[in-house]
Amino acid sequence: QAQFNGRAKGPLLKSKRSHNSLTIEKKREIILKVESGTSVLKLCEEYAVGKSTIYDLLKVKDQVINVYNNSDSKAVMAKRKTLHKSRNVQLDKVLYEWLKVRRSEGIFKSDIRVQK
Repeated sequence: QAQFNGRAKGPLLKSKRSHNSLTIEKKREIILKVESGTSVLKLCEEYAVGKSTIYDLLKVKDQVINVYNNSDSKAVMAKRKTLHKSRNVQLDKVLYEWLKVRRSEGIFKSDIRVQK
């Protein structure tokens, strides 16, 4: 028996899955689990993503693994969600090295503010 759901006649569908952005770390975990033989459907349930998301990750698995392995901070990978590179990679490298030096000198312990 069909019920009216407010928009169209037909059976009520399950509510849509909410948008779930995965961190680089979780993307890497999924790739490793698929390669070790874990079912894609099981991973879909565990990480609340669709099958296409997992298959898309497998298409770019080398890129995900490289970004994770080349990261200086695994804590950053637990927060970062995109694989996009900066527009000015060289500037980012220089700025990052400068911040590391300042932190080692005891400057910028908690609130880092860089001004032009």
